[in-house]
Amino acid sequence: MKSGRSGKVLGAGLVALVVTLAPFAFLSANASSSTRQSTEVPVDRQGYVVNAPADPYQNDDTAIHVGITGGREFARAFAHIALDYLPKDALVASGSIRLQVVTAGDASTNGPSQTYNLNNDSPDVAMAACVLTTPLPADIDAEHQAPEAACTKGSSLGLVEKDAEGKPVAWTFDLRGLFRGWSVVGNTGAAIVPINYGPASNWSVGFSTGYSTAQISYVLPPVPPPSPGKKPAPTYYRIPNPISPVVTVPTAAPVPSAAPQPQPSFAPGEPRTVRQGRSTTWMWVLPACVAVAAALMALGHQRGLKKAGVPLPKRLRIDWHAHPRAYALASVFTVWGLLFTSYSVTIAPPTLQVAGPFTRVDNPAARVPGATGRAVPAAGKTIGPGYAIVRGKTQGVKPGSEFEGPGTYKTIGTTRVFFPADGSPPAADLYHGNDDITGINFQTKTITLCGHAALTFGPAFNIGAEDLNVFWSYLNAHGGIDGWKFNVAWKDDGYDPGKAVAAAQACMDSGAFEILGGIGFDQIPAVRSWAESHSQLYVHHIVTTAGSQGRRYSFTALPSEEQMGAWAGQYAVKHFSGKRVGILWRESPNWQSGHDLFKKVVHDCSCMTIVGDYPVAKNQGSYTSELTTLKNTDRADVVFAWENALATIEMIDQAQKQDFHPDWIVFPFNLELFSLDSPQGSFTDGPKLHGVAAWDAYVPHYYGDGFASYKSAMQEFEEQYAWAKNNGPTNAEGNDLLFLAWEGFAGLRDFFKMCLPECTRNRMAGIMLTYHKKLPEYCDVDFTRLDGHHAGWKANVFETFRAEDGHLAWRPDERCVEAI
Repeated sequence: MKSGRSGKVLGAGLVALVVTLAPFAFLSANASSSTRQSTEVPVDRQGYVVNAPADPYQNDDTAIHVGITGGREFARAFAHIALDYLPKDALVASGSIRLQVVTAGDASTNGPSQTYNLNNDSPDVAMAACVLTTPLPADIDAEHQAPEAACTKGSSLGLVEKDAEGKPVAWTFDLRGLFRGWSVVGNTGAAIVPINYGPASNWSVGFSTGYSTAQISYVLPPVPPPSPGKKPAPTYYRIPNPISPVVTVPTAAPVPSAAPQPQPSFAPGEPRTVRQGRSTTWMWVLPACVAVAAALMALGHQRGLKKAGVPLPKRLRIDWHAHPRAYALASVFTVWGLLFTSYSVTIAPPTLQVAGPFTRVDNPAARVPGATGRAVPAAGKTIGPGYAIVRGKTQGVKPGSEFEGPGTYKTIGTTRVFFPADGSPPAADLYHGNDDITGINFQTKTITLCGHAALTFGPAFNIGAEDLNVFWSYLNAHGGIDGWKFNVAWKDDGYDPGKAVAAAQACMDSGAFEILGGIGFDQIPAVRSWAESHSQLYVHHIVTTAGSQGRRYSFTALPSEEQMGAWAGQYAVKHFSGKRVGILWRESPNWQSGHDLFKKVVHDCSCMTIVGDYPVAKNQGSYTSELTTLKNTDRADVVFAWENALATIEMIDQAQKQDFHPDWIVFPFNLELFSLDSPQGSFTDGPKLHGVAAWDAYVPHYYGDGFASYKSAMQEFEEQYAWAKNNGPTNAEGNDLLFLAWEGFAGLRDFFKMCLPECTRNRMAGIMLTYHKKLPEYCDVDFTRLDGHHAGWKANVFETFRAEDGHLAWRPDERCVEAI
């Protein structure tokens, strides 16, 4: 009777074991598909070095370069992927980095575009991404030497992407070839090294820093083991953050100028295959299972072992029947441990090709000492970890105190944000130590802000630096924000991405709390990339979202370039159904997305025809050829001008002189109408200009029509400029561009009201990431709708009218609308 009972219990235990393990087998078979996630992270540091006495790219900060001249390496690029933006403890499985080729339209004037891409469509063009031996610094210059590459520790051959015409547009590198090396040395970054095919090789490729992206697939532990007999699970890597050692650079010996310099090269080789190590976890589980089983058996036998005079076999048999559950559980633990330990030993993980079809032949004499300021550090200079400039003082707010006390964390985008339980402002986990309070002085109660703007073109718009600062001067003169004052400086960006980066660098060097970005599609992508690599808070104007994914430090309260293009398309569909539409647009990645969305909206409606689509160059000047075709061949009724205000004026003026009078859809600025209607009344009333904007129209002292909805904002603006005129030379009433800037400053004022008096950069970032508020008389601003970094989502529609003084002007037709 007892024997049958114990057998049933033991059998039930084994059945329970099978039932328990079945779900684990299912999960392991589906682990990679059910737990893997994919996300885009920024390429947060980029640079290049050249092997020449002078840098032909003129120390350009908007592009990185790879090239070979006369069969010798001439330039190599560097990039760092922000893997630390992934969730904590994430294990990377696969990924890629995509570098976009620079076009003439988005090249900085600091670096002539014709030198960027030389023979870049040649079949000799080849490059590989290789693991760096030490961490890549934020800047590669005389004080921060470029790390060496170790291609044998991990590399990936680049694959070129081409457009329909066979023109290279980007290069992609599979990061799995680098993960193995990074799992050992840490996330140091990668060198993009040219592959030398021989003495006839002669090419150069430039990549735009503002559009470099990385896509990463990862899992969060624990990762279930694979099921026996199923396809082996992929290899996952834990990539640590490297520790930057303090390095003393020795004094470089002089090199004779006439001496030929050896060059690094690549030799063909077979792909190396490395078998990944097996997991040792289950080897420790087995002893634990055996120990538990032994303990259960000991509990069952403790009484029988104490009975004297009873033979041992008989005592064991008695206890077997008396304690079937103990034996059943002991069997479950033993079989379970043996099963998975045996699997981990017998099933090998997949092999991985890590070196690709090329093997690096390292040459320590590859770089020419003294060749260029971007490549060679100063002799005897000591380089330490980190790159942020510390200027903060610890009085007032202790850095890191934002995270003290009870509260909860939430991840927004790629940033951890702490929400204090007492309701005080949230804090983003971005800065540590005195970097958190750079630009804020708690003793004098002052905050330093700095911005870049096209001051070069200030006279054309009747704007100077003192005009931009009227808001802050007035605020300071009237008590600031509870006694806090603002020091605001502006650097000229020349309406050029290279100069804009230099201006942003100057702002950082001045110890700015945050950096402000003036209007300009062309400048902002480059500065946005720079801000990420230098950990600088950056609040900017309208720009494309391409290249912004995953970034932590950049914010805009305005709609994106893509949204503006889509709204322009909606306007065309609504007002010009059945008409023939032509397009003149700046050929540049900075303008491409909005152009494409305009076309998509128009095509999708099937209610009108795009008869001509003509790209134009930056600062082209003459548009006679395109306009002649639009007029005589395309017979366009409407033209969408997707260019800046100065170029738009030239387009419309040249069309007028050709007796070509279509309707125009443009970015609306007063300067356009003042220029085209000069002398007053000279612009014909036949063709009409139609504006789609993310800002408000402004006509001095005119509060009728659609202006009535934000009359008080206009009056406050005019009051401040009247005060400024009485206290120094400045624009008497301002203009629409100044009113646009003034509205942005009013939004910043609200951020600081929430942040002060214990404001830090972490708190300011936390406020912006979570900000949703409709200020009186302004369109809704909501950073919580998308990723915490893009807040604008409503448009304004302008129409032209004759103001009271007779000038042609813009006025609001529709305001703060989500769709047109």
